[in-house]
Amino acid sequence: MSGHGPDLTRDDTAAVLSKTVPVLQSLKVRFPNNFNSVVDDYYESILKGRTEAETTDLVRAKAVSVYFKTSSARRRRCARRLQQGDD
Repeated sequence: MSGHGPDLTRDDTAAVLSKTVPVLQSLKVRFPNNFNSVVDDYYESILKGRTEAETTDLVRAKAVSVYFKTSSARRRRCARRLQQGDD
C-alpha cells in the first residue's frame, strides 16, 4: 500500500476522498450509498495493490456512472411531474 501508510482504514480512505475530490463531497452528502460503494471499490483496489492510475480510473468510472444514473433518474422524475401536471 505504497503512499498510504501501513494502517490505512476504510474510514481514513473515505475521509481523504471526501476532502480531496469535490464530486465525491457532493456524492457523500446527496447519495451516501453510492459514495460508500465508490469508497469500498477504492479501498479494495488499494488493498489489492493496484497502481494509483488504476485506482483513480476505477473511482472516476464509478463516479461518472453514478452521475449519469442519478441524472437519468432526475430527468425521469421531472418528466413524470410534467405529465401529471398536464392532466
